[in-house]
Amino acid sequence: MTSSSQPSPESPPDSDTAADTSADAAADTASNAAAGPASRTERKQRRWRIGSWVVLGLALLITFECFVISAGAWVNDREIAKNRGTAVAQVEQVTWDRTLIRYDTPDGESHNPDLGVLYPDGLSQGQLVRVEYDITEPDLVKVAGRTWVLTLLPTSTTALFTWMVAGPLLWLLLRQAGGRILPHRRRHRTAA
Repeated sequence: MTSSSQPSPESPPDSDTAADTSADAAADTASNAAAGPASRTERKQRRWRIGSWVVLGLALLITFECFVISAGAWVNDREIAKNRGTAVAQVEQVTWDRTLIRYDTPDGESHNPDLGVLYPDGLSQGQLVRVEYDITEPDLVKVAGRTWVLTLLPTSTTALFTWMVAGPLLWLLLRQAGGRILPHRRRHRTAA
């Protein structure tokens, strides 16, 4: 059996080892006490940083959705322009989310698009309105003379309002987070 400088689990520690262990424990307790307030501050700053990431993410998402809405309207207008058909439609129902119409195509079929008509602003029930539709897909229909440019005002004002709210809120959150949206990099100490 070889002798070891470390005590076995069954044997009581000798006085030198016990003194080293208690000195290490005291040093750990002192460093934890000193790091306590700093770690609380770091935790608070981390929460503020997470909040700023959430606000930034939501603002970017809303802005992206505004872009997608305008781009989608442009694509729909382009598809209608490729295979344009015209007709006179009657407005069947006007709700907050869509305006339903009924129109007849030259082949005698009656169409009532489930998603309604594009750019329905100002239409009322029972009104007759000239429409343009895609002859290959008659459910894609818009009010004649109206284009995707009409989507620019609502989407741009939505994006502008979003950033008017998110900008000051981000500034406040970043100020509380110590001016950083990313955490400080921790340097790992290597064993000597």
